[in-house]
Amino acid sequence: MLFRPSSISFPHANDLDEGYIEQRLQEMGGRYLLLILPEVPGRALAYPDPFSSLSSVYSPALGILSSTTSMLRYREGCKTSYPVEGYPHGADNQFYPADITDLEGCHRLLPNHRLDLNSWKVARFWPREALQPDPKADADRHIIQAVERLRSNMLAAHATGLRMYSPLTAGRDSRAILACSSAEVRADASYVTLRFHNRKYGHKKDLHISRLLAMRHHLNHEIVSIQKASKDDRERYFYTIGRAGGTGKATKFYRTPLQSLDMNAIWITGHGEAVAKRHYAKYAGRFFRPTAADLLTRARLPRREDFLIGMERWLHDLPPHSSVELVVDLFYMEMRLGGSACPHLYGTAPFRVNITPFSDRRYAEACFALPYTYRQSGRAQARIVEMADPRLLDTPFEQLTGWPRIKHLLTLGKR
Repeated sequence: MLFRPSSISFPHANDLDEGYIEQRLQEMGGRYLLLILPEVPGRALAYPDPFSSLSSVYSPALGILSSTTSMLRYREGCKTSYPVEGYPHGADNQFYPADITDLEGCHRLLPNHRLDLNSWKVARFWPREALQPDPKADADRHIIQAVERLRSNMLAAHATGLRMYSPLTAGRDSRAILACSSAEVRADASYVTLRFHNRKYGHKKDLHISRLLAMRHHLNHEIVSIQKASKDDRERYFYTIGRAGGTGKATKFYRTPLQSLDMNAIWITGHGEAVAKRHYAKYAGRFFRPTAADLLTRARLPRREDFLIGMERWLHDLPPHSSVELVVDLFYMEMRLGGSACPHLYGTAPFRVNITPFSDRRYAEACFALPYTYRQSGRAQARIVEMADPRLLDTPFEQLTGWPRIKHLLTLGKR
């Protein structure tokens, strides 16, 4: 899916200039895999979207590019579901790092890498040089670019004419999506909040804040009760994501929306918003040059031999003289997003389209140009909301207000 109203054209040539292709990719956003397939024998290339949100894997031995390793197994007559056992054990936030998958000889095409379909070799195309924050420019200039790209992406999704579901929580990702949605987009969108059966603080915050936002800004708000995934659901989920992670999200990504929402719609996700914050930033100052073992520990992944080898290979491939901050940021973007969160989009309920408006090269560039401390403090996320729609800051992030807050504090005092 191309998130631009204008078309993307390429010159007719036997072998396109990669620099030209990559320049044009900066004007594309959304969820896609761009295949450059020449009409006459020549170089064939595959470029993922900025987060690899339309995930893909490839087998050099078989000469196959596929959505998941499950499709390669299906080709060999495998069943269409997996027993929920073995790594990643169904645990939260477990995944295969680097380009490793659950199938030997099969590799994941990571964000910022392109695949040569003739040689089946990959190469990094962004960043080619060690990026540094822009020391001269005003931060707001980059924030404006991020806001403009998000606005454009939401308008493009709305232009499809399909019904659109967008998340509404106490967090920053859904607030940024809302802030960058025009009045027309908001009027037609349905904003969804999940109601969990437990009374965890995080779930109470989401219900409380989403109701306030919906009331104050006249949103079409749907509160959907969680429907627990069955064993069959979990096995199906494991299969559709190609064992790229655990099955813990099968309940809220698959079973609940399938039973409660219209599948002939666009499902908007907040994947990748944390690029503006620096997800692993709190670890960056603890070591001079992160090692493979350090990064696996920070991500709470096992130090398996194949994981260590894969991570050493990934580190070696980074631009020379990359700072610790850049290494940690790319680790989040390429591993946590491209290798973990985005493959889970295959396991969601079968909406017409699953998309994240944050998957945009210009958005990523704008965030990476901001000072590290500015992003790490969370100011960049709040400033995106403020510049897009300052009224939305009247409602706080991630906390209860009023009587619900007092009640919660009194409850804590009794413990």
